[in-house]
Amino acid sequence: ERFNGDGENLFLNGGPGLGKTFLSSCIAGEVSKKGYSVVYDTAVNIIGRFEEAKFSRNGYAEEAQADVNRYLNCDLLIIDDLGTEMSTAFSISVIYNIINTRLIAKKNTVINSNLRIDEIRSRYSPQIASRIEGEYEDLKFYGKDIRKKKKIAAQ
Repeated sequence: ERFNGDGENLFLNGGPGLGKTFLSSCIAGEVSKKGYSVVYDTAVNIIGRFEEAKFSRNGYAEEAQADVNRYLNCDLLIIDDLGTEMSTAFSISVIYNIINTRLIAKKNTVINSNLRIDEIRSRYSPQIASRIEGEYEDLKFYGKDIRKKKKIAAQ
């Protein structure tokens, strides 16, 4: 409700099934209703599009580059499931590029992850962790997996 495109960022973290993705999609809906551009995608898909834009030889590079530009320039980017992608030098570089570029441009970003900030530091880099710690509001999710609760209740 208070979104105004001023560069505020959220880091939603906690175990699986606690509502991070659900909350993010609610945020996306509300922000888009206000007329802001919102891009919501998984870390795996985002890194894949960066990879296609950089290395594709099959004619899809232009389309992938358009997606990369949307990731970097939209009013709100929501990165879902950071930490589920294969960790490579390229993927770490992409994550750094997204976070740093959007911070410099004062573009809002929401990152969802099952990883804690100390795990971000060891999996990615101290530079990425520092930017998240210093520039994102850290919202920790606690509780029991809602998906498991629903399954038990349905039985």
